[in-house]
Amino acid sequence: MDPDSLTAAASDEQALKGRFVRTVCLVVIGASLVYLTTVPWLDGRLPRQFIGAVLFVLVCLVALVLQHRRKTQAAGLVVSYGMCGGALLAGVLAGTVRTTSIYSLIVVIGMVGWLAGPRHALFVAALAIAGALGITVAAERGLLPVAQPPGPYAIWLAVALLLAVSAIFTRFLFGAFQTQLGRARKLGAILARQVRETRTDEAKLRLVAENVPGMVIHTRDQRCVYANKQYADFVGMTQAGVLGKHVRDLVGEAAYEGIAHYLERANNDERIAYRRQARKADGTEITIEVSLVPEFDENGQVVGEFAFIQDVSEQLQRENALRLSEDKFSKAFNASPLAFGISRLADGRIIEVNEAWVRMNGWTRDEAIGKTAVELGVWQNPQQREAWLRIQTEQGRVSNLPIVLRTKSGALRETLFSSEQIDLAGEPCILIMRVDLTERLEAERALRESETLLRIAVSGGNIGLWEWDIATDTLNWNSRLRAIFGLAPDDSALTLPRFLAAIHADDLEATRRAIMASLDGKAEFDHEYRIVRPDGAVRWIVARGRGEYDEAGTPVRMTGAAFDNTERKQAEAAQRESQERFARIFSASPVNILIRHKESGRYLDVNDTFTRNFGWTRQEVIGHTSAEIGIWPSAAERERWGDALNRHGAIRDYEANLLTKSGEVRQAIISAETIDIGGESYILSLIHDITERMRAEETLRESEARLGEAQRIGHIGSWTLDLASQRLHWTDELYRIYECRPDEFGGTWDALLERMHPDDQEAAHRIFRESTDTGKTFEFDHRVLASGGRVKHLHVRWEIFSDEQGKPAHARGTAQDVTERVLALAEIERLNAELETRVQQRTAELQAANRELESFAYSISHDLRAPLRGIDGFSHLLAEEYNDRLDDAGRNYLDRVRRAAQRMGTLIDDILELSRVTRQEMRRDEVDLSRIAAEVVEELASAGSGQRAEIVIAPGCRASGDPQLLRVVMQNLLENAWKYSARQPSPRFEFGCETIDGETVFFVRDNGVGFDMQYAGRLFTPFQRLHKPEEFEGTGIGLATIARIVHRHGGRIWVEAAPGKGAIFRFTLVAAEMPPPGTKQSMRSADSNRNCA
Repeated sequence: MDPDSLTAAASDEQALKGRFVRTVCLVVIGASLVYLTTVPWLDGRLPRQFIGAVLFVLVCLVALVLQHRRKTQAAGLVVSYGMCGGALLAGVLAGTVRTTSIYSLIVVIGMVGWLAGPRHALFVAALAIAGALGITVAAERGLLPVAQPPGPYAIWLAVALLLAVSAIFTRFLFGAFQTQLGRARKLGAILARQVRETRTDEAKLRLVAENVPGMVIHTRDQRCVYANKQYADFVGMTQAGVLGKHVRDLVGEAAYEGIAHYLERANNDERIAYRRQARKADGTEITIEVSLVPEFDENGQVVGEFAFIQDVSEQLQRENALRLSEDKFSKAFNASPLAFGISRLADGRIIEVNEAWVRMNGWTRDEAIGKTAVELGVWQNPQQREAWLRIQTEQGRVSNLPIVLRTKSGALRETLFSSEQIDLAGEPCILIMRVDLTERLEAERALRESETLLRIAVSGGNIGLWEWDIATDTLNWNSRLRAIFGLAPDDSALTLPRFLAAIHADDLEATRRAIMASLDGKAEFDHEYRIVRPDGAVRWIVARGRGEYDEAGTPVRMTGAAFDNTERKQAEAAQRESQERFARIFSASPVNILIRHKESGRYLDVNDTFTRNFGWTRQEVIGHTSAEIGIWPSAAERERWGDALNRHGAIRDYEANLLTKSGEVRQAIISAETIDIGGESYILSLIHDITERMRAEETLRESEARLGEAQRIGHIGSWTLDLASQRLHWTDELYRIYECRPDEFGGTWDALLERMHPDDQEAAHRIFRESTDTGKTFEFDHRVLASGGRVKHLHVRWEIFSDEQGKPAHARGTAQDVTERVLALAEIERLNAELETRVQQRTAELQAANRELESFAYSISHDLRAPLRGIDGFSHLLAEEYNDRLDDAGRNYLDRVRRAAQRMGTLIDDILELSRVTRQEMRRDEVDLSRIAAEVVEELASAGSGQRAEIVIAPGCRASGDPQLLRVVMQNLLENAWKYSARQPSPRFEFGCETIDGETVFFVRDNGVGFDMQYAGRLFTPFQRLHKPEEFEGTGIGLATIARIVHRHGGRIWVEAAPGKGAIFRFTLVAAEMPPPGTKQSMRSADSNRNCA
């Protein structure tokens, strides 16, 4: 129904009610005035009911005021309730309900029903009944005053007034009914026509909805009232099965919770569009785009929703992949630390450069674009440019060609030059990459610039509708489909042959078969093909439709929709090409490249260079954060890096330490910036490993520092002389050597000669001239005059260096202050002469002391032995001849005297032996210590002590030394081992040799009583013993003698022992020999197990 018609009808009804209220008010006012003026004249008196007439007048006046203000409904209510109140008041004053005013309530109730509605009419009726009942009860009980009945003329006038109002009400009510009836008939006709049109439109819309490439569902109260076949297939139901289903049942509980607020917003008169993940009936996960459009009733109230749903999964994948590819390549090109440039092949003019190119060359981007390299003056050597052009022309690319280029400032830079011919938007171009070797930057391959990335825009709703009348072979297309096929909007001569003629020849037969298969199988037509427009343009078309059949099943019509899919096809091709180009550049870049999600920090991709340099595989990195793989040495360093990136959005040349998978620390320069990929923020990072460069720089700094320190410590300074200008450059140490400031030195060769000693100037000039003529290295000692007239001695050394033509260009040399060395040598010569005199004096004194020592030894040997022999001899005679006369105590005393005399004799022998060891002249022979050890053991065994022992002597132990002295060493050591192990249950001692730290060491080991190592320092001191004489005999001279013999042979002796675990004595001798290879280090003596008696 037309809303304008409804509005007009309501407006007419209100106007009619307004006229009725005005008429009733005027009639009532007039009648009341007539009643008030004529009743006294007719009856001769004015009854008390006149108060009701006055009330009627007042009520009507108020109603007229409200009507004048266009408040029709309020005026009607005032009239209705006012007349009801006036009628009841008249009944009260009359004292009975049998009055004309009470009867008028019937008309008042009908009037209220029309003016204010049935609810007010019922309320007035209830009020009238209650009022009449109250008047009756009051009159019955005599509570009301008795009124004199009105005269006949007053009754006639009241009845006439009531009839007049009733007639007016009837007239208006009937007129309103007639008007409403006519309008209702007219609106009914309009509604019938609109219903027919609506059904026709609905059929068309259903046809479109069934053939559009998407899903359509119509809901009311969130229950389905219509769904096309695509939606029914999507949820796995029939179209009939979908009807009446609640949205929650169709999408599932979880999905419903996610879209409920969208449905609520659509129910509040809001158009909604959103995307969400959905699962098809076969379980496939897809992304759908949903558009919610509210449905309104005739009052403008929302009664339902239309949902238009389209599968955008492939579209999103293509858009995201293309956007990712574009962003990756663009950011990699601009953020790369390698210098890139692109120039046209035809004229060599530069069309693009990146920031690294600007930093390397000095020209701004605006200064470079549009110019050639020759115009900028980049080429320093024309021959190198010709060589590059030749290789580029012959091979189509150049890799790592060493070339010297000039920057804007004129500085020359050694670079590795790589280039390759590319096709950029159909125009042949050259992609150039340069690596600056001057800054120790190395690159493996050059990045290649791809052609301008294509941007794809897929427009929704680009749908054309078509209808094919099979009987007439004519086609009916809408304007959109004509535009898709390149036809004029008014072109109506459309037939099937003309349509088939527009199809690309390679797709014609497949399209024809698809149409016929759809009609024969009564299936949906869904086919993609190419067309050739009249202007020759080729476009991709996706068409869908369905046939209509007569009762016999013969197809009579086919309808459907088609849309232009060319942009998607082009986007797919561009995407594949872009991805291939980016993949080549991304993988082949010599720079470590990483891409990670900004919010989560998880890596999206890394290139092969990163995996090679840092050790992780791509699988170990992708999907993980830097903290998880452990590339940062500390969390604090990682947070500083993140804070800097968040503050600036991009970072250039950030130096940091990073860890490889193996834990190795690598120094790196990081450049990074925030990029947008698929509507999300990512961080593109380029890491350049500068570890080797930093190590080289650190080594250079350390070398320079060490050189400076060495020069300072060694008083060595260096200098450089330019032979052409005669300018001389000194290091700081030379100024300290010459004791002058830089401003006091003229800085020339002549100024240097002036500071030399006058006697050395001529020789210095001659020698330096000779060195420049021969080009040889020269050394020269000369003197310089220092402050205060002091003379300093310098040792100078220099070399001559030639230019490219072989001519001497400059000299470099060193000068060392050797004053202290010269003075020290003079002092040494003086001291040597003085020492020689002292040596001669000491030699004479030593010879005298030796003579005195020999005399003392003779005195001991002769003067002391004679009394001892007498004591021992007489004691022996006394024991033999007077033994029977001595008691036990006497014999014990005599025995102790003899043993003391014998010990004294032994002590004298040991002292003499120690003296001989010190004084006697040594002779060196080859000595077999193993043989000597065997002889000593044989002597010990034949001594008749009855001791049993296991003895091990290693054969082949040889040394160079004095045979007699070495026999003393072996005899003392073996006798000690024999003596101190005698009390063990199984005595054992051995002699052998071994190699310790390349030195031959001899040893004697026993399992005797041993000793505490804290007393080991006393062993080799004369007369020092660790055991009492009652326990073991001895004088304390033997080990001191051994030590002196070993020391005279240039060796050393030491001991290791423990109480109750024996001892091992080790000693070394100069030029000692080990047993020959293959000889056992230890073997048993032939007498090792015999009973030694």
